[in-house]
Amino acid sequence: MVTDPYVLAAPSGLGLDAVADPDADLPPDKRDVVTAVFASISSSQLSRRFERWYQGRFSLDTVSSHSGRSYEVALSLVRAGLGVCLVPAFAGA
Repeated sequence: MVTDPYVLAAPSGLGLDAVADPDADLPPDKRDVVTAVFASISSSQLSRRFERWYQGRFSLDTVSSHSGRSYEVALSLVRAGLGVCLVPAFAGA
């Protein structure tokens, strides 16, 4: 069996490597991108798990979540710089 870990897909140039506290370390325009989360999750249990992970990693007050039909749609929105998403590593992030 193969395990396909999930990764955070973010727009190029967002620069999250050195971010310890998104509220303090990111300017408002980049914070807006980080708080726009695109998801393609059919399982409510998995979506709750992702939500807990995301809120634990980014302790931001206002995170907006948007659902889509596929990882490809979510990734196209990320490539357009509109937000971030968690996707399987093999999805081509």
